[in-house]
Amino acid sequence: MRSRIALLTVLALAAAATAPAGDWNLQGNAGTQAGDFLGTTDARPLDLRVNNQRARRFEYNSLSIQSVALATATTVTVIGGHFINSVAWPVNGQWPAYGATIAGGGLRATDVATGAIEDAGNFVGQAAGTIGGGIGNRLGDYNCALSVDCYSSTIAGGQANSAGVTYDSAVGGGVADEATRDWGTVGGGNSNRAAARSTVPGGNGNTADGDYSFAAGGGAAVRASDTHDFVWSDSSGTVTSTASNQFLVRATGGVGINVSNPGATLDVGGAGRFHGALSVGALAGGGSLSLCINSSAFIGFCSSSLRYKTAIESYTRGVEVLERLQPISFTWREQGTKDIGLGAEPVAEVEPRLVTYNQEGKVEGVKYDRIAVVLINALQEQQAELERQRQMIDEQERQLADLQDRLERSPSRLASQPGNGTVRP
Repeated sequence: MRSRIALLTVLALAAAATAPAGDWNLQGNAGTQAGDFLGTTDARPLDLRVNNQRARRFEYNSLSIQSVALATATTVTVIGGHFINSVAWPVNGQWPAYGATIAGGGLRATDVATGAIEDAGNFVGQAAGTIGGGIGNRLGDYNCALSVDCYSSTIAGGQANSAGVTYDSAVGGGVADEATRDWGTVGGGNSNRAAARSTVPGGNGNTADGDYSFAAGGGAAVRASDTHDFVWSDSSGTVTSTASNQFLVRATGGVGINVSNPGATLDVGGAGRFHGALSVGALAGGGSLSLCINSSAFIGFCSSSLRYKTAIESYTRGVEVLERLQPISFTWREQGTKDIGLGAEPVAEVEPRLVTYNQEGKVEGVKYDRIAVVLINALQEQQAELERQRQMIDEQERQLADLQDRLERSPSRLASQPGNGTVRP
């Protein structure tokens, strides 16, 4: 009996080792040829199973493509992962998801108490769309069969992410992220949304609903009516665009440029340049230092040290400059406020060094602080004149005193002269 069993075993192994042509041996095949393959010879789908459940499915698609000209094409759709993963089936003979790929993922959960089943499979309804894995991700829908602009989008993984009737959009992962329009990109995070050509790299609750926009952080939002915006928000609240072409940042800890520990809302480690008007809402009070702007349009503390100066000469103009300056009263055109001052053009005619010039070389403003230098010279001139007049007065007083003294001594001199008689009235 034992010898018979052994013989049957040997025969079975021999039969397995010499499987008929066209069969695939479970212990492996040898001597395969270039034309050999594992698969089907018709257009029927092919399933590979694990634990008697589909683990991968291959579907052959034959379709017509309407672009510039009508063409026919063939491709293969691959469905991997849990058997509940699926692609859109043909609608009116059109394959919404031809050439699609689901690499894996998918989930079926069963409540042990009630037996209720909840499926979270991945679904592709886009042509050439790809879902890498994860659970409950959805790429396109059956409406893609009716649209020529619904293809080639990607969801890499994550959970409950989606991309609708779009093309070339992408969601990297995360939870409940959505690319709503063409070329929209969401890197990950939670509950983020990106419109056409817009990007949300991650974070939480960011929405770039306007085209060509960027939203990041937490609660950053670009309205659908706004385009070409950049919005970044920290954890302190939401920031929403109010117009197109904006760059908005909420950072309650400060924005640092070339610094790692900003000490103010904006802390810049280095020089900065503004090519336009600079408006300041409020300035800190107190302080004894003045600010100046140089010819390169840099603002800094006013310097007067000789180490910064060359070609030093005495400046002597004073009163004659002041006498030619003509104070005026006027109203500012933009603000409508009344004011007093000097006209820069007339001042330039008197002393060009008392005015400023713009980049076009035109007279722009008056250096009111430099007028103090002219005032110093004028004061010194007046003081010199006062000193000259004081000396003149002193000399005149001396002469008057001398004359008074002479007058007081003159009667005695007359009385002592010979021949003088009594003076009669």
